[in-house]
Amino acid sequence: MVTKCKKSRKSGSTKRFIGKPSGKIQERVSKVGADRFAIVVVDCATRRSKWMLCSFFGKVIVEPSVVEQSKGCLAVMIEAVREAFEKEGIVDSIIAIEMTGIYHKPVQRAFRKAPLRYSPCSSVRVQPFSQCVASR
Repeated sequence: MVTKCKKSRKSGSTKRFIGKPSGKIQERVSKVGADRFAIVVVDCATRRSKWMLCSFFGKVIVEPSVVEQSKGCLAVMIEAVREAFEKEGIVDSIIAIEMTGIYHKPVQRAFRKAPLRYSPCSSVRVQPFSQCVASR
């Protein structure tokens, strides 16, 4: 007699999926102008993170710098971002925070309290920026 093995099927996937870009950046850039749009990238780690600010065209506005994962240091980083926005005339921006375990949570909380618009990103999407930050 042959018995069949029942395979259990999961109802949903537990993986986090970040879909393809839907062109929302282009709308925002065209609304304010490319010279008034910036990208902040934060590469999170256990005790300290590295961040940089660049224009839409890739011109580095704030060189990559290290920030400790403490409330005060993150507040100084956000103040530096705001000052650079004011100095360069930046109206809109994207803040990309690399999701690394739970290490991105303090950075995410700091930007939420600021309040600045941020986007948690998978490490695959932030990798080119992270490589640029690491090479400087």
